[in-house]
Formats: sequence, C-alpha cells, structure tokens
Amino acid sequence: MEGNTSIVKLFFSWWYGEEAIYFLAYLKRVLVFLADQFSVITCLKTLLSPWKRDRISTEGLAIKDRFNVLMLNLTSRFVGFVIKLFTIAIFLVISVVYMLIALVLIAAYFIYPVIIIGLLYLGIKSILQI
Repeated sequence: MEGNTSIVKLFFSWWYGEEAIYFLAYLKRVLVFLADQFSVITCLKTLLSPWKRDRISTEGLAIKDRFNVLMLNLTSRFVGFVIKLFTIAIFLVISVVYMLIALVLIAAYFIYPVIIIGLLYLGIKSILQI
C-alpha cells in the first residue's frame, strides 16, 4: 500500500507541478505565435507609415504637383493606418477568443485527474452494488 501512495503522490506532484508548467508555457507560445503571425509589433511601430512604403518625392515639382503628391502621400499613410489598425483589431479579437478557450483548457487540465478518479470510484461502486 505504501508504494501506491507514493506513486499517487508522484503523479499529482508531476501533473500539477512540472507538467502544468509545460502546459501553461505551451499556451503562452501559441499566443506569441499569433502575435508573430499578425506582425503586431511591426504594425504598431509603423502605424503611421505609408502603406507598402509608397511615398513620392516632391523634389523639383511645381506647387500644383507638390499638392497632388502630398495628397497621394497622405492617402498612402491613411490606407496604411487603416489596414494596420484592422490587422491589430483582428488580432485582438482572435486573442480574446483564444484566451477564453485557454481558460477552459486550463480548468479542464486541473480538473481532469479528479474527474478520472471520480469516474473510477463510481464505476467500482456500481460494480460492487450489482
């Protein structure tokens, strides 16, 4: 009986200790992967930059042409801002959904051994009652 108790203690210390740390680290890596896929850092750093670096120089142009180039450059910046903001918004929505799923997974992870023991107990109890 002493050997079984130590195995059970070892299992629970492994499940709720070392393995839980690996599980939580895995969930964190998925979130970092999502941020990398959506290029969130780059989008934040270049939020006000022109889209695809599309910028026209105004050197040697007449005033009227400079105004047109300025409008094109502002339009390029606005398009870049909107697309990057939309990308960040999609990332935030997906991250919130992922966090909710991760919370359910964490709860299931920590409850899982208790459920298995409870089901084994109910199974043995029902067999003994027959």
